[in-house]
Amino acid sequence: MTKKEYLRGLSAALRPMRLAERRRSLAYYSEMIADRVEDGQSEEQVIAELEDIETASKRILSEAAEQGTLKRKHSVWTIVLLILGSPVWLPLLAAAAAVLLSLYLVVWVLIGTVFIVSIALAAAGPAGLIALGIFIGVTPLPALSTAGFGLMLSGIGVVLFLPAVFIAKSFVGATVSLYKSALAHINIERDNRHE
Repeated sequence: MTKKEYLRGLSAALRPMRLAERRRSLAYYSEMIADRVEDGQSEEQVIAELEDIETASKRILSEAAEQGTLKRKHSVWTIVLLILGSPVWLPLLAAAAAVLLSLYLVVWVLIGTVFIVSIALAAAGPAGLIALGIFIGVTPLPALSTAGFGLMLSGIGVVLFLPAVFIAKSFVGATVSLYKSALAHINIERDNRHE
């Protein structure tokens, strides 16, 4: 028997284990075989010296049961209750998803609002300077105060723009991180179901 055949048989026998634990056990056996082959033994000789697949899998599965790393099996009653309860929990789940999506969109609307306000305030400076040019001859004092307020508002707009950019970048980073972790969790669950 070759290393590949041994590991394939052991993997099939360890299906009741969670995927991560099964991969860890297979990696241990693969490394042990590779180390002995490096020491000069042939692959077939190493496999012959190892415990057979059935004995190894029983030992590993009993250790996994003690550690609680076996896959959970759903009873028939659990599945029946999930199906019968779906008229209750499915709308609640949809409502919770809608609320979370609404909150997510509200945060983006607030970030967009800060951007729009900062741009509008930044535009007040040039508008104040235009008003100064138009009204300086007619009413100099109000024209100067309008230009001063416009420049002050323009400064506030520039100051608001930088935190808005930081908040938007942070929120995008958090969204990407959350998406990646959710995707990894979904992939692990899918692998555990199919393996």
